Amino acid sequence: MAAIVAGSGGVAVATAGPVDQPRVDVSSVNAWLPSVQRQFIGRTSALVRQPSAATGAVVPVRMSSGVTVLRRPGRLVVFDGAGGDAWLIDPRTRARQSIPAAVDTRLDVLDGRPVRIEPTARQVTALDGTGVGTRWTAQLPGEPGGHSEVSGRALWLTIPGSGAIVRISASGDAKPVAGLFAKGQDPLVTAVEGGVALLDEARGEVHVLTGAGPAHRVYGIGADVAAGPYTALFVSADNGYAVLVRAGRDASYRVAGLAADHPGAAGPLGEAGHDFGAPVLLDDRLYAADETTGGLVIVPVGPNGGSPSTIGVARGPARLEVFAEEGVVWVNDPNGPDALAVHNGDRWPVVKYLPQSPAKTRPAPSKPPPKVTKTPPLPPKVSDRPSTEAPTVRPPRTPGRTAPSRSTKPNGPPTPSPSASPSPTNTARITNIQENDSVSTCERVTGRADVEASKALFLVHRRVSPSSDTYYFYYVSGSRDGGVGRTWSSEMRFGTAAGQSYELLLLIIDVDDARDFWNSHQVDDFYAAANSLPAGSKQAHRLGVRQTDATDC
Repeated sequence: MAAIVAGSGGVAVATAGPVDQPRVDVSSVNAWLPSVQRQFIGRTSALVRQPSAATGAVVPVRMSSGVTVLRRPGRLVVFDGAGGDAWLIDPRTRARQSIPAAVDTRLDVLDGRPVRIEPTARQVTALDGTGVGTRWTAQLPGEPGGHSEVSGRALWLTIPGSGAIVRISASGDAKPVAGLFAKGQDPLVTAVEGGVALLDEARGEVHVLTGAGPAHRVYGIGADVAAGPYTALFVSADNGYAVLVRAGRDASYRVAGLAADHPGAAGPLGEAGHDFGAPVLLDDRLYAADETTGGLVIVPVGPNGGSPSTIGVARGPARLEVFAEEGVVWVNDPNGPDALAVHNGDRWPVVKYLPQSPAKTRPAPSKPPPKVTKTPPLPPKVSDRPSTEAPTVRPPRTPGRTAPSRSTKPNGPPTPSPSASPSPTNTARITNIQENDSVSTCERVTGRADVEASKALFLVHRRVSPSSDTYYFYYVSGSRDGGVGRTWSSEMRFGTAAGQSYELLLLIIDVDDARDFWNSHQVDDFYAAANSLPAGSKQAHRLGVRQTDATDC
């Protein structure tokens, strides 16, 4: 799938998905979605329902309201929306790398590595692990246009001055195909299986190029381009039809048959006077955000036709991102908590995060707090160290899925009576795991809390059989800055071998103390490790658990 063109003037090019979409595993319908209010991009599950937040693992990223995300296989690039540095993120390990901003350049990812497109210099540069050094540089036969695409392990760029397209391999070899389209155009480009397609509006042609050769096919669409210019191009996986879209105010689409028996069609994307964002095509349906209402418009464009429909997403007008991933269409409001996942008529509304309680001023201590001894963490044993694979988000346990060994005692503290004091009791507990329960390498933990707004929560585990001195710490999602809600949901990872026993702890700790401890013992953005618990923390809940599943996340 193609995503936004980094640095373009708001023109987006997206990609049609294959006709035979992979079967969606409904136990792991998740995607990485940015959230400006919380300043992170998080792995969000479509199957988690309130009162739990749907976002589990997160990567902190500085971003503004104009944030955009470029999604490539195995990598994400987050552009902060204010012209600052970009962040290259590996979703599997949650490692992030800052890529310094550069004037008049665009950033993309080729074969997992960042590449910088430099129109003025007429070159493409592959960056090293620092984001500054160079792996290789490919010279271009002219100044590249504003549209590029990654497909078939190659970067494809148009050269408007000569009507050529250039294919750059992952090793930096550049191969131009000259005279492909009328000179002076900057044609739209979209990914197809093993290559790209481009639209020559001047000649009324769609060109499809695949492979290293590349193989080249031309389809005449004649009068279908007369309503242009267009902002997005799609080509179906079987090359049966192309969809030309003009997004923005009063957006419209046109279906052009590439196969002789495919009918053409045309129409508006939605209501007149509304603004529409960049669409995607999946399973013969066009999905576009109606940013005037904050909804999603679905328009059937395949040979079987159908009636358009609309689904509400945000709670009012919103700039929404729409993308397709692994057979699922995602709609996300980067500036709010709402998102939506759609697959074959199934719809999963998502709340990425829950509202935070207003922060309270931290009272001055009556005496100096005890000095925190910062003990460097010792390297854990291989089977003890948490897996570095990205966790698969799973829905919270329900009684019907509870293993026979689980306790049937009710979870959580009793509901307070109306006459109870409103002051926080500074208590918290885990509610979906009981004493002697089994756990997996990747575990979602849910619970309840009644703590002051100045407190954070840590989930902690230590292996007790075989014995280990190392504690592993995970922030409970949304608690870094305090304001923990009465219910919470978070992810943590146990070891890489089954048959081990652990103590599982839930700690309450002052936000500032937690931050100091984390900065001193952080291993990566997901967890920290130390040989002792942080001074000043309160052990709110302790359980003994046994790891019975060591499947990679």
